[in-house]
Amino acid sequence: MVLNLAAALGRCPLIAILRGVRADEAEEIATTLEAAGIVIIEVPLNSPDPIDSIARLARRFGGRLLIGGARCGVPGRSRLSPRRAGG
Repeated sequence: MVLNLAAALGRCPLIAILRGVRADEAEEIATTLEAAGIVIIEVPLNSPDPIDSIARLARRFGGRLLIGGARCGVPGRSRLSPRRAGG
């Protein structure tokens, strides 16, 4: 099952933001969040290795959780692309 934002918010109206989380920590945290009923996870693009974190989460939880990234900072500064993470 692929979630869209409306369906995910209908299941749980909270978004977990994994600010400052390293890629090697993201999967374990997401497992705990999923068990608690959280279905939307955001990885800020100013986190350590955000593209790697998003890619790992998308591979493992892509059918069950809605995984995304958000840019924080000055407009025009980010060179990261969500497509590079497979999302």
